[in-house]
Amino acid sequence: MSLEFDYLEKITLLHDRSKMLKRVRNFFDKKKFVEVDCNALNPLPELDLYIDPFEVPMPIGPSFYLHTSPEYGMKELLSIGMKNIFQLSHVFRKEEKGSLHRNEFMMLEWYEVGVSLDHFLSSVIDLISLFLGKTRTQILPYTKAFDRLSIDPDASKEAIIHAIPSLPLEVRSWDKQSLLHYVWSSFIQPTLGCGETTIISEFPSSESALAKTIQKDGKEIALRFEIYREGMELGNGYVELTDPKETKYRFLQVIQNRRLHDKSDLPLNTDFLQVMDRGIPACCGVAIGFDRLMMLRNKKSDIASILPEITCPISSPAQ
Repeated sequence: MSLEFDYLEKITLLHDRSKMLKRVRNFFDKKKFVEVDCNALNPLPELDLYIDPFEVPMPIGPSFYLHTSPEYGMKELLSIGMKNIFQLSHVFRKEEKGSLHRNEFMMLEWYEVGVSLDHFLSSVIDLISLFLGKTRTQILPYTKAFDRLSIDPDASKEAIIHAIPSLPLEVRSWDKQSLLHYVWSSFIQPTLGCGETTIISEFPSSESALAKTIQKDGKEIALRFEIYREGMELGNGYVELTDPKETKYRFLQVIQNRRLHDKSDLPLNTDFLQVMDRGIPACCGVAIGFDRLMMLRNKKSDIASILPEITCPISSPAQ
């Protein structure tokens, strides 16, 4: 393939990217949402067991952090009285590289106040259809997704290991939560959303992150969902947690679990805890990978192909 052809294809994809950015903004404009633009550089990080932020040394004073999501900044806006908001934002995550990952990528995140989860999910499906057209949607509880492996995720770690003989020896030594993450990403996720949109719901409370939890059939479940298409995770959303005491408890659990998993220490985000003390309204929120939607839309297998970056060498001008 010639260099000129590579560039022509890249230019075509970038024109399509521009078109879809306009469509997304028009989608939210029709719904009377307000576009916001929260800081990417903040004095305290988002807290997550599996996501590492970039720490940025400052000329004077302590380091800042590049945001891994605009979530905390957007919730601060909700706490002062803003309602339905969205943001198209570049976000930054350390140690993420591969055909589906970049250290820097574009995220679409939005929050809608005072709506049911069913109503919110219908908007999520409508947004995805802007990129991929309308398809069948399946909503599948988290535990049911393990049926395809004949596994009960509530079973003991030993029972899960016995059910999958091909598990690597290293993985067998992990704690149960990490083991389930491996099983999910290696065996279950590739089967999700094939020819349809699959929404995984009713996550266990141990996977609640900042989602509200409820009791159902004698179990505590998180009002959280993930969206899959062609084996690819597109987004993650919640009925948002509004309890400040529970938020602090979960943050402290993340900090403790990061230490147990030999992850870098992160400080408690006291700024966000003040936001939660001020209070955010009952709402639903979701973060979707814009670049992954563009990959699927253009039938590309590598995220680099649809990003505004040049991955092939530029020849020097003739001397």
